[in-house]
Amino acid sequence: MQVHRGMPKNPAQCVLVLGNFDGVHIGHQQLLRIGRAEAAKRGVQCAVLLFDPHPAQILRPEEPFYMISALDERIELLAELGVDAVVILAFTLEFAALSPQQFIQDSVLALGAVHIVVGFNYTFGMRGQGRPDELQQFGRSYGFGVTVVSAQKFRGKVISSTSIREALQQGDIELAAHLLGRYPSIQGKVVTGEQRGRLLGFPTANLHCSEQQMLLKRGAYVIHTFFAGVCVYGMMNIGVKPTFHNYYETTVEIHLFDFAGDLYGKELQVQVIARLREEIKFSSLTELRGQLACDERQSKQILNALDQ
Repeated sequence: MQVHRGMPKNPAQCVLVLGNFDGVHIGHQQLLRIGRAEAAKRGVQCAVLLFDPHPAQILRPEEPFYMISALDERIELLAELGVDAVVILAFTLEFAALSPQQFIQDSVLALGAVHIVVGFNYTFGMRGQGRPDELQQFGRSYGFGVTVVSAQKFRGKVISSTSIREALQQGDIELAAHLLGRYPSIQGKVVTGEQRGRLLGFPTANLHCSEQQMLLKRGAYVIHTFFAGVCVYGMMNIGVKPTFHNYYETTVEIHLFDFAGDLYGKELQVQVIARLREEIKFSSLTELRGQLACDERQSKQILNALDQ
């Protein structure tokens, strides 16, 4: 897959799929299926246009905004789903001020789009003035086709990045996995922590995540990750270490089962399989050690059930 940071000099004709693609969830995947099919009919590339940073971070900087998937992860997922090219444009206040028509001329037409695929609620141009019906009008004027994809639903509710963020904040891994079409994940670099895990018999790797990373609700989880091409299972705790501190920053700690490799400095992507429990303040190290042993047994029961 080709990745262009900025407008490519000689873009090929393409079917262009538009959206933020945060999470590359089930709804996004439907857009991509239709985009690939339209591209195959026309014998052209299927391309996706992404903005970096996310428009919400520029338009509403005073509001906290967390990404389900980092840009690199989105690119990787798009490649796995058969996209031929991704164009990443810088989103700025100047770009946000473009009229819908300017956006079509400067971005869509400049990328060689012969057909556009968007979701039912896609907006573009200054203050989101452009909507799918305006896009269809521009298509008739400029000679490109438009497919507007209806809402994808799960249990009667529209699948969206917002609904996935809400599920993650509530610790509802099962719902998030259904909406994403895969297990949710956390990305980060392994850094040195307080190293108490070794004393407890459960050595942990501390994962330093981006400030924009969407973290799950505090608590303990079952996980797996890939290291050196091998799938390794384990458990993860997200929390503020209330047993040891009155106040502490939120940390992500992972304990991998039957693993002895050196993870320091490594970038890991951790898939979250299930939630075990809430974060707990323990009265003693013995109580904490007993709970960790219980967590490990429960994690392995869950993992064994998945293999059945």
